[in-house]
Amino acid sequence: MGYTAGAMDRRILAALDKAPATVVLLSGPELRYTWMNELFRKLFPRIQVGDAFGTVTAQSLQFRALAERVLQTGEAAVLHEVEVELAGRDDVWFDLLVHPVQAEGSLVVVGTNVTEVVKSRRALDEQAERTRLAEERLTALLDRGPFAVVSFDGQGRVLYSAGGQLRDVGLTAGETLFEQYRDDPGILGTLRRALTGEAFSALLPRPNGRIAEVHFSPVRAEGGGIDQVVAIGIDVTARQRAQEERARIQEKMLQTQKLESLGVLAGGIAHDFNNLLTVIQGNAAVALARLPDGHPVREPIDDIVGAAHRAADLTRQMLAYSGRGRFEIRPLDLRQQVREIANLLRSSIPKKVALRIDEPPYLPTVQGDPSQMHQVVMNLVLNAAEAIGERDGDVTVGLGEEEVGAEGGGDLVGRERLADGRYVRLTVSDTGTGMDEKVRSRIFDPFFTTKSTGRGLGLAAVLGIVRGHGGALRIDSTPGRGTRFDVLLPAAGARAYPAKSGEPSASRGRGTILVIDDEEHVRVATARLLSAMGYDVLEASDGEQGAEIFKLRGGTVNAVVLDLTMPHLSGEETLALLRTIDPAVRVVFFSGYAENELAERLEPLHPAAVLHKPFTRQQLAAAVEAALA
Repeated sequence: MGYTAGAMDRRILAALDKAPATVVLLSGPELRYTWMNELFRKLFPRIQVGDAFGTVTAQSLQFRALAERVLQTGEAAVLHEVEVELAGRDDVWFDLLVHPVQAEGSLVVVGTNVTEVVKSRRALDEQAERTRLAEERLTALLDRGPFAVVSFDGQGRVLYSAGGQLRDVGLTAGETLFEQYRDDPGILGTLRRALTGEAFSALLPRPNGRIAEVHFSPVRAEGGGIDQVVAIGIDVTARQRAQEERARIQEKMLQTQKLESLGVLAGGIAHDFNNLLTVIQGNAAVALARLPDGHPVREPIDDIVGAAHRAADLTRQMLAYSGRGRFEIRPLDLRQQVREIANLLRSSIPKKVALRIDEPPYLPTVQGDPSQMHQVVMNLVLNAAEAIGERDGDVTVGLGEEEVGAEGGGDLVGRERLADGRYVRLTVSDTGTGMDEKVRSRIFDPFFTTKSTGRGLGLAAVLGIVRGHGGALRIDSTPGRGTRFDVLLPAAGARAYPAKSGEPSASRGRGTILVIDDEEHVRVATARLLSAMGYDVLEASDGEQGAEIFKLRGGTVNAVVLDLTMPHLSGEETLALLRTIDPAVRVVFFSGYAENELAERLEPLHPAAVLHKPFTRQQLAAAVEAALA
């Protein structure tokens, strides 16, 4: 059944037939198609005039109830973006207008294709969603990470800011950056530099102690000028502190290696000097023994002996610096040590400097050499007093205990760390001028001094003595605020081989002594001293020759004076060879190194005595008498 021209103007139908929208006319209570335009027929070829609406395609079925309601009520209905499935084509969307034709009892359904609009809008929606998700992820990254992003214009006005670190940046809404940081010339200079168009990075410390690495990137306008600057700040506090800690550890290792190298050098020089001083002292003593009282040559020889003693004292300090200067080790109560030298200390420092002693009622002993500990306390107190100068001030000597654990004792000098355990702490602090980092880095170098006079071996010797006793030093010093030295020594320290000495008897020596030393001058000087004492002396230049002489002379050699360090056969190896000839052989070892260094080597060998070069006539006599006793 078609629609007649009498019911509708033919010209209108012709226009609707070519319309870019689908137009259909539904008539009667059955809502049958009575007319459809060209576009509808093209899109829906299966639907014919006379078909009932909503019975041919699934898409139409869902709209039949709506069409019936419009027919009954006479009120038009509009549906937006109705998705329609067409055979062989992508999905399309229509806006539908269902309008009643009251006079005819019919409906006009007009469908406008809005597919492109829907697709464009959905693409925009998808893009917007992707942008939203990206912004959320970026915001989460900035808020949770160590970042801050700020962009600002040429006047310093903040255009954008984000990031969890903004609270550390200290920005306040409404203020420009130049106003915000008006009291921070460093940041102001950085902002001005950024506005010149330079891209760069800078480390900016914050008042809360944090450190930010800020990357500045200029954004240029079309004309080439600076439109804005984007600044991205990253919290690098942990990284910076780790780098500083690595640098501190590396510097500490280098300092330790330097001290160890200088110690080895000082020990080697002292060893060679001791050999030379042994020759000087020995021959001078022989010369004095042969000269009558009042002889004009005695006075210059006495001067030679005095100079040799002073040189020997210098080598002892060098050995102390090298950590090889412990001679007589025994349990020490540092409280008693400090008490014994307190009066001497007070008389040695200026009267304006008050010396205070702070000691606990109980303190563990340490294993140490009394004279060496005396030197440590004296040097530290005298240096502290000199740091105060002619002003009024205090020097405090404190004693206490400290438990060293995983931290290894803290920031030490000369050692990377201390072994876990209990330590006795000797503290010497002053209210003097303090030291800057440059001076602090050199105060333990041999011969470095800030005084107009002095050899600069005081603190170098202190460090060597403390290291030689298994301890370490700590320093806390700030210019204008004084200095504090902490000496940490192991409580109940390890034993060392004690030196055997004593006063020789007045009787003339009797017996035969074999002197074995590869250093000819030392050997000859020692032989002359022994001969002057009354002994018969045999000489050998190395261990093999000494063993041969000892064997040829049978039991006539009463004692052997043996150098510890020789080529070919060492002192220990020579002693072992001598004992294969006579297990009861009596040996006096002598060496240019300190006896504590020899303790572990010599203790199993049980020598009769040990001499440290350079030795005096009396010390040599006492050692030989101890061997013969």
